[in-house]
Amino acid sequence: AAPFSPTAAPFSSPTAAPFSPTTAPFSPTAAPFSATASPTLTRVVDCPVLALVPTGECPANPNIGKCDVPALVVGDICEGDGECGTDNGANNCDPSEIYKVIPAAPTATPTTASPSTTPSPSTAPTLSPSTATPSTSSPSTAAPSTAATPYPTLTQTENCPVLALVPSSECPADPRIGRCDVPTLVVGDLCEGDGECGTDRQANNCDPFEIYKVI
Repeated sequence: AAPFSPTAAPFSSPTAAPFSPTTAPFSPTAAPFSATASPTLTRVVDCPVLALVPTGECPANPNIGKCDVPALVVGDICEGDGECGTDNGANNCDPSEIYKVIPAAPTATPTTASPSTTPSPSTAPTLSPSTATPSTSSPSTAAPSTAATPYPTLTQTENCPVLALVPSSECPADPRIGRCDVPTLVVGDLCEGDGECGTDRQANNCDPFEIYKVI
């Protein structure tokens, strides 16, 4: 009976050991499965605005990052694989689909441009009608163009400065200058009177123009 028990001991221990390793390799196959489920294709919030690059701009190595990487900025390129609405069959950089991140704000500019143009025309027409009527009364004061003595001073009206005709000796070389109802005129500036702000269209002090000075 003594020699029989040693043979039973080696038999049970070696056969049980090889059996347990076969169960261990089974668990790694479960890990790759969960990895394929992790990319969320419907996560459009984190997707940039994309456009397919032309074939001439394809990178030498098209195996680059995917297009749903949050760190992508304008100008970056990425490989589309169905995420962010990319087309799996585009093959623009055969056999890959390479996209470029493009700016997303072209629509913001037209909305701000249109309101800015409306205020400027509305202010310009209101100047001339309001000051057009006094032009008939002032010819009587401006007509004596004895401009050597103190010139007739035109009184300040809304949007119009105080003006006086310049003597012929002070006429500018090129008398085709701005009108006298420009709001930015300051004392000492010259302007060409054309009936606005009570200016006399017949003064001809800088023949054939009517040049006034802001005083």
